[in-house]
Amino acid sequence: MGLEYLDLICIVEKTLEIKIAKEETANLTTVGQFHEYLLSKIGNEQISTTNRLQMGRTNSDNVWNFIVKTISNRYLIPAEDIHPNSRFIEDLNFG
Repeated sequence: MGLEYLDLICIVEKTLEIKIAKEETANLTTVGQFHEYLLSKIGNEQISTTNRLQMGRTNSDNVWNFIVKTISNRYLIPAEDIHPNSRFIEDLNFG
């Protein structure tokens, strides 16, 4: 895992107030896989009321939009270049 990926995990943990085990995400290579992982994680943990209000309902579209917005804003990758099959290393240049 590169530093950008670890940074993304930290941002998601802080924003959603959830814990993400780095070992659980080590084999997630695409944005879509990360999205699915977050959906399963959100389903199993409470998200704070504040963050639930910020994200709106925690449905699949809202989680996807949160991921895309975070990657786009933090790493200056155009949102239109971020797709479920985008690979973190090869396509988004997460080192």
